[in-house]
Amino acid sequence: MIFLKQNKLIFLSIILFSLSFPPFNIGFLAYLALIPLIHTLQQQNCYKTRFKHGLLFGTCSMAIFHTWFFKLFAFAPMIGVLSLWILFSLYLGVFYGVICLFYENKSKWNSLLFPATWTLGEFIRSCGPIGNPAGLLAYSQAYYPTLIQITSILGVFGLTFIICYCNCLIYRCVIKKKRKDFLLFALLSILFLVTNSSLLNYNKTQNKNQPNKDGILTHIIQPSHDQKTKLNSYTHNRLLKENLELIEKSINENPNLIILPETITSSLNLEKKWFTDKITLFLNNKNTTLVFGTPTKIGSNYHNSAVALSKLQQRSYYHKQKLMPFGEYWPFRSLLNLIGLEDYIPGSDYSTTELKQSLTTYNDEKLATLICLESLYPWYARKQIKNGAKTIVVLANNAWFFDSKAAEQHFQMSILRAVENRRYLIQASNTGLSGIITPLGYINSQSTLNEQIIIKRNIHYLTKLSFYTNYGDIIIYICLLIVIANSLIKRNHIIKT
Repeated sequence: MIFLKQNKLIFLSIILFSLSFPPFNIGFLAYLALIPLIHTLQQQNCYKTRFKHGLLFGTCSMAIFHTWFFKLFAFAPMIGVLSLWILFSLYLGVFYGVICLFYENKSKWNSLLFPATWTLGEFIRSCGPIGNPAGLLAYSQAYYPTLIQITSILGVFGLTFIICYCNCLIYRCVIKKKRKDFLLFALLSILFLVTNSSLLNYNKTQNKNQPNKDGILTHIIQPSHDQKTKLNSYTHNRLLKENLELIEKSINENPNLIILPETITSSLNLEKKWFTDKITLFLNNKNTTLVFGTPTKIGSNYHNSAVALSKLQQRSYYHKQKLMPFGEYWPFRSLLNLIGLEDYIPGSDYSTTELKQSLTTYNDEKLATLICLESLYPWYARKQIKNGAKTIVVLANNAWFFDSKAAEQHFQMSILRAVENRRYLIQASNTGLSGIITPLGYINSQSTLNEQIIIKRNIHYLTKLSFYTNYGDIIIYICLLIVIANSLIKRNHIIKT
């Protein structure tokens, strides 16, 4: 009880932060969530105490965000899942500890410095072999199209900076009662809303003037096969037959695109001649491209892949670049073997490839393809869009997590990819959520969890590149300049005194 009382403001920030995300989705709370944390840091001069406050906030917030880990009890020992959940939450929490470590309560520039440090911290925690951007502050705004248009210029990290800056300004206005900041906050809020509204209206006008006015008829097949059935090798042929039935039902309506989810079965599906022959028959004389996820083997290496099949046996591949740590591969395998844990980890991993690759349709249009967690990271979609892709396709399998909030979190993060790059985004997930997101961030259609459905909508292939697609995360360089400038000012002040 003493611990709770001493850290009550930290826990208030944790609660507000958590309420901003699924399943609660009270996104506006993100603009207030950091105020109790900032107030606590403002009272502290001890670096060690600030780090502890940040670590507590980050670890608890990330632990709550990732409670869907518990659904893995059905597939792995409880102690292993709990250990991974705790360690992963602690790992992410350390970044927030470091962010708060560098909080400067006496700096005149702290309203800029803290957002810059926070944004850099979230960027760095998204990088590396076990980096993960899930739970970034900006993702809490995904359901507010009017507020996320700025990401087409500044990206998801730019929106994170703005949210954190708002927290700092509100703190100075309400708690510190800095009157001059009231005017600054009002002006910046108006500027933020006007900029977003202008971008929204401008792109609405642009999207009305598309050369393919009738659109590209797209079908998303959500087969809804539970994970335990998919893991049973004896069921693979039955599942493939069910998928073929859904494909046949879909192709009779002559869609331009048919999208199925990641890893329709865990076998090498393209090596089953009866399966590929049936698809070839379906696609014969059709202007339809069929996309689905499947394991593939190149030499001795296995890949989590997506394949696009069209008439005349046209075929193109995309192999997943960002593998799921501890699921599709084990980072630091040599170190784990060195300390005698080789008997406790799988014998083989999926592989990545440096080959230039992209999925193409029957008429050679490029598709920016993201498999599973790749849609969480802004750079994988951006790179493919910059290389000429005209729409984004996300293949996922959230059946591992049953009816937890993981599927909604995943779909929510995909919304930002559509807006950043001004492209339609098609998400096909095995048990959901599947749907189509417009370039403005509106959900055009969406399935529910665990239903078998074929979603049918028109999309448009777009060619114009957004500012963000062209120039990337320039906000990170701006944040670095702020931190460096503050360090130089601080150093000069020390020298003078």
